[in-house]
Amino acid sequence: MKKTPKSCRNRLLSAVIPVAFLLTILVSGCFAKNSPVNADSKSSTGDSKNTESTSDINSAYQSSTTNNPDSNRNMEDSTWADTSLEKDGPILPDSFLIGEKIEITDQDGEEISRSIEEMEMTYRAEPGGPEVKSRNWNAYTSELAKKSLSPEEAKFYNRLDELCLRYIQNPALDGVKYEGTQIYYTTDKIHYKDLSLTNEQACNILWWFKYNNPQYYFLNGSVLSSSDYLIPTLYEFASSGETRAKLTNELFDKLDTWIASINSNTDTTLKAELSTNNMLCREFVYDDSLLEEGCQDTWRGQNIYTAIMTGDTVCAGYAQVFCAMMNASGIETVVALSPNHAWNVVHLDDGNYYAMDVCWNDNEHDDNNPYNKYVNVGEITLKATADREESHTYSDKTALWTPVITQNDYSPTA
Repeated sequence: MKKTPKSCRNRLLSAVIPVAFLLTILVSGCFAKNSPVNADSKSSTGDSKNTESTSDINSAYQSSTTNNPDSNRNMEDSTWADTSLEKDGPILPDSFLIGEKIEITDQDGEEISRSIEEMEMTYRAEPGGPEVKSRNWNAYTSELAKKSLSPEEAKFYNRLDELCLRYIQNPALDGVKYEGTQIYYTTDKIHYKDLSLTNEQACNILWWFKYNNPQYYFLNGSVLSSSDYLIPTLYEFASSGETRAKLTNELFDKLDTWIASINSNTDTTLKAELSTNNMLCREFVYDDSLLEEGCQDTWRGQNIYTAIMTGDTVCAGYAQVFCAMMNASGIETVVALSPNHAWNVVHLDDGNYYAMDVCWNDNEHDDNNPYNKYVNVGEITLKATADREESHTYSDKTALWTPVITQNDYSPTA
C-alpha cells in the first residue's frame, strides 16, 4: 500500500522547518544511524561496474526487467507488457525550479562578508560540540556536470563548490540574516564579473550547480545579487552551523547506508540502477500538497534532506537523490531540468546517454510495483507523450550543459 501524502504544513515565514520540529525528529529517533560508505569506494566500485562484459550486462538487464516483479519492460519489442501501468508523470508549475533573485547594494554585501569573517574568527566550539564526519563530498556528484562548461563557467562552478565545502564542513558558519521582502540566511560572496560572466550566466550556473550537487542539501535556490558577485542563501532549518553539522551527519549516515545496501546486493550497473530506482519508489511519495496555492513549504521538495528524512518530495527530490546514489556507486549521472520538471541522465557502458525518470516511474498506488516506463530510455520514448513533451525538454538556462541523450532506448547486446 502506498504512503499517504502529508498535507502542506509548517506555513511559516520563509517556508522553514522550525528548530522544535528538528529536535522532535532527533529525539524520536527518526534519523537512521548507520555506518557510511567508505569515502574511497567510488573509484573502485565505478571501475568494476564500468568494465563489465556486455554479456554480463545483457543478462543482468534481462533478469532485472523481465524476471523482476518490480519491472514491466519487455526486452524483445521494447514495449511494456502491461499498458495499464503507463502514466504521464506529475509536473511542477512553470519556472518552479528557478529560485528568486534579490538585488542588493554593495554596502549590504560588504556587511555580510564582515559578519562571516567575524563569525569564523570568534567561534569557539563547546567541548564535545558537533563535528562533521569526514567524507568524500565529491562522491555524490559527477564531473559530467562540468564537462560542457566553458573554462570561465567552470571556474565559477568551482568557486561555488569551494564555498559549499566550507559550509558543509565548518560548524562555525551560520547563515547571516538578511531582511528584504522576506528573511534570507546568506553565505559569502562569489565573484563572477572578473570571469567575464554576465549576471544571468552566473545565476544559471548556480541553479545548475544546486541540483547537480545534491550533497549541499542546505543550498537554497534564492540568491542575493549585485553587478559583481552573487551571494547564495541557505534554508533556515540548516542556517545554524552547529545544527547543520548534526543534520549532515545524520543525513549522510542514512544515505550512505542506502548506497551500501544497493552495492552489496547488485553486481552490475543495470542492477544497481533498477534497485536504486525501486528503492526510491518505495521510500518516497510525490507530495502534491507542496504545489498547492499558498503552501509555504514548496521548498521542501527541492533538496535531498527532506526527501530522505521525511519521504515527501516532488520530482527534484527523486532526481537529486538518484543522482547522489548513482554517482556514489560509480555511475555517471546528472540532474536534467526543464522549466517544470527534473529527471536524470545517465552515462552507460555503451558510451551513450539515456534518460531515467524515477519520479515518473513511481506508482502512487503500489510501492512494490513501480511503472518503470522511463528506465534508460532514449529521445523517442521520452517524447512519446506529445502533450507532455515539454516536461522533458531541457531548460534554455541549462541545455548547453546537459548531455544529449541517444534516440533509442538502451538494449544490451550479447
